[in-house]
Amino acid sequence: MSDLNSSKSHKGKLYRKIIPTKDEVTLGNEKEADDKTQEEEIKDESKKKTTDPPPVPFHKMFQFATGSENVMIVFGCIMAIVSGLGMPVLVILFGRVTNAFVYNAMELAFKEKNISAISANINSPLTTNSSFNNSQDYLNLTAPSPSPSPSPDEQYTVHLPPGFEMNFLEEVQNFGVYTCILGAVQLIASYFMVVCLNTAADKQIFRIRVLFLKSVLRQDIAWYDEQPIGEFSSRSIADLNKLQDGIGEKLGMFIFFMSNFVVDMVIAFVYGWKLTLVILSAMPLLTIATAAFMKIQNTMTNDELKAYSKAGTVAEE
Repeated sequence: MSDLNSSKSHKGKLYRKIIPTKDEVTLGNEKEADDKTQEEEIKDESKKKTTDPPPVPFHKMFQFATGSENVMIVFGCIMAIVSGLGMPVLVILFGRVTNAFVYNAMELAFKEKNISAISANINSPLTTNSSFNNSQDYLNLTAPSPSPSPSPDEQYTVHLPPGFEMNFLEEVQNFGVYTCILGAVQLIASYFMVVCLNTAADKQIFRIRVLFLKSVLRQDIAWYDEQPIGEFSSRSIADLNKLQDGIGEKLGMFIFFMSNFVVDMVIAFVYGWKLTLVILSAMPLLTIATAAFMKIQNTMTNDELKAYSKAGTVAEE
């Protein structure tokens, strides 16, 4: 009997070990809940770390520029505007020389038409002696005029409406001279635009790199353990390169195209506002397409920077 009792007690102990009690179940659930909360906190912290900071206003990108660099930036922007005015002025010159070619061709056609008409009238039977009642009428009509006879050029020159009269050769010569002057001005303005903006951008980026290195060296040891060094270094280099492009030559190109667009619109409304309104009917579609393209480009640029930073981490390891 004692053996039976001992075997039953032993089976009961095994049964208790296999099937946990209510207290053990509650303790296990609490541990699982604590583990889940810790995992969620870790995920939240990682999300906070990976969340990109808000974008910086445009004017704050020049906060590290000195007084001389600000002067160079302003001068470069002015040169970008001057360079942007070159294309609209060239369009006006092309319009004038095109009108000169067209009006010259029209004048030659009118002259040829008038000469043929005059020769046809001279050989017409209406101007013969038999067409008049007597010979005196014929003599009165064909008698020389007391005023001096005009030269052939004056006799067969066609007087076109106002705006048609222009010296063809003079207009072509003016076009050549003004085009050379405009090209020289645009070349000089573009040169100073690129030099001033790129020089100011290089100096600012160098100063930002120095300040960034000082800030990194002042950090505690624990900060380096939390930061992925390879990703951090490659991302900082790529971001500074993007910043250098944004405050350098590309800033001048943006001002160049904006001034070009504004002046072109003004010229279009002055010279032909009706045709301009018809062409501008497609502007909403172009605006939507451009906005969508810029959105896609920004997204792809951010993805590129993230992939580049991860690749830098792998290369660093």
